[in-house]
Amino acid sequence: MAHDFNNLLTVSNGYSYLLLDRLPAGDVARELVQEITAAGTRATALTQHLLAFSRKQIVAPRVFDLRAVVADTERLLRRVIGTVLIAEDEEGVRELARHVLQACMYTVLEVPNGAEAVRIASAHGERIDLLLTDVVMPGMGGREVAERGAMATGRGGCGHIFSSVTLSDTLGAARLAL
Repeated sequence: MAHDFNNLLTVSNGYSYLLLDRLPAGDVARELVQEITAAGTRATALTQHLLAFSRKQIVAPRVFDLRAVVADTERLLRRVIGTVLIAEDEEGVRELARHVLQACMYTVLEVPNGAEAVRIASAHGERIDLLLTDVVMPGMGGREVAERGAMATGRGGCGHIFSSVTLSDTLGAARLAL
């Protein structure tokens, strides 16, 4: 349930940031959108604390400038990425990711699950440079898609970006807190 709630927050927060970026400094609606964004940020932090408490996880939150991280990542990715395959079971999260990537002029393919990602990767005529996937999906999750080598279709391998509320537990990586 917390995973689903976090997906809803991702969509809400993502679109509020996109809207905030488009509103000029003097616009009366900007202050209202800033309040929505702040409330979404607080709700996300609360959800992370609840998840950590339920797992008895030690949380070490860190503050960073998301816009700077995204800008740095974008500069790096622009040099190497032409096509992106999004595999995400939550429609709103998938649509937000598509919207953001297409606004940055990336070619985007999107699918609702891992099995469909394998099918699209095999059938697609061009190289797929990046798989952006939710780790936890019904059926085949993102990690299994990557492990199967579904993106390596004889036209070269592909990078992977995994996302999930439970990323650290699913991948067995160090605990993450945003």
